[in-house]
Amino acid sequence: MSNSINDLKIKIENAGGVQRINRYSVKIYPPSEISYINLDILNPKQIEFGGRQIDTIADKLPGPGFGRMVPLNISYLSLQNPNLLITFPAEQNWSTYTNIERWMNTLVNDGSNPDFFYGFSFSRPYDDFVRQSAITINCLDMNGKTKSKFIFREVYPLAIMPIQMSAMVNNQILMYDVLFNFRNYTAKQIT
Repeated sequence: MSNSINDLKIKIENAGGVQRINRYSVKIYPPSEISYINLDILNPKQIEFGGRQIDTIADKLPGPGFGRMVPLNISYLSLQNPNLLITFPAEQNWSTYTNIERWMNTLVNDGSNPDFFYGFSFSRPYDDFVRQSAITINCLDMNGKTKSKFIFREVYPLAIMPIQMSAMVNNQILMYDVLFNFRNYTAKQIT
């Protein structure tokens, strides 16, 4: 196998080029039960998600150590970033923020609203309010065409991270992070 510059160019060309870090688009699909929430959003400024790993368990057969590590399950977590973290720009009317907050309030009532079940906390049925939701991250080429995508299933907002405002800086866009939980994701090539 040759490692010449020409071979490298051919590999990159056959792959359709290399993915640029800033060429993506995001679409959020909340469950149909909460279709009143509009998440037709500005494109997020940053996206982070953990990789995949195989969880293992020791077979504990006799011998030195714990024995062999037997594959057990696929995990989508990592120690550095256990979920899907999306950084949004704050619009002047905070529409994306308030809609994500409404989505969270629809999933679990904290008991502060006495109109819901006499102020008791509750959680909505998973099948109705989480199972249908998804987030798609489209990886774009230099012409804006989708070449591959990551599809996150059974997604819901887990936390809106603390927001920092400051009078010490000028001309910067306010950003905030939302941590989403998901069941799994798949990478899909578009031909």
